[in-house]
Amino acid sequence: MPLVRVGSIRRPHGVKGQLKCDYRTDHPEWLAQRSHYLVHDHRSGETLQLAVGSIEQLPDFFLIKFDGIENPEDGQRLNGWDLMYSVERGVLPREEGEVYFFELEGMEVRTSTGDVVGRVVDIAETGAGMFLEVAGEKSILIPFNMEHVPELYLAEGYMVSDYSLLSRDNR
Repeated sequence: MPLVRVGSIRRPHGVKGQLKCDYRTDHPEWLAQRSHYLVHDHRSGETLQLAVGSIEQLPDFFLIKFDGIENPEDGQRLNGWDLMYSVERGVLPREEGEVYFFELEGMEVRTSTGDVVGRVVDIAETGAGMFLEVAGEKSILIPFNMEHVPELYLAEGYMVSDYSLLSRDNR
């Protein structure tokens, strides 16, 4: 299941175990709807599931208190960790035609005839637009736009693109 990153822990705040966090979400109003978060250290790969005691939202950052973190020393080791939660593809609220990029990672890429090209392993944002890195027989980049990815089936976990066929024909 894909993980959604909604914040990153900056440092402990105060003496009662609150953590000062940066927003990493376009929907901060959803933060208080979860009873638990995964906290993940990208350096070590360690992940913990922590129960939320309270969340206080401020304009530039938010304060979160997790059960079991009672003082600054307890929270110090979480500096730089990400706050995340897992979600099934296609279940988050969205406007027509909108997609969350985290949902694309791991999706299968198929041609219009059903042949499997590979899986999306990364999304690259460049000055020329968004590109999907697809690992299969070989690694390819596919521009993420309606012309090159005309069909997207989030719930089923695949997308359709004939871009790999076009790039092969143009060699």
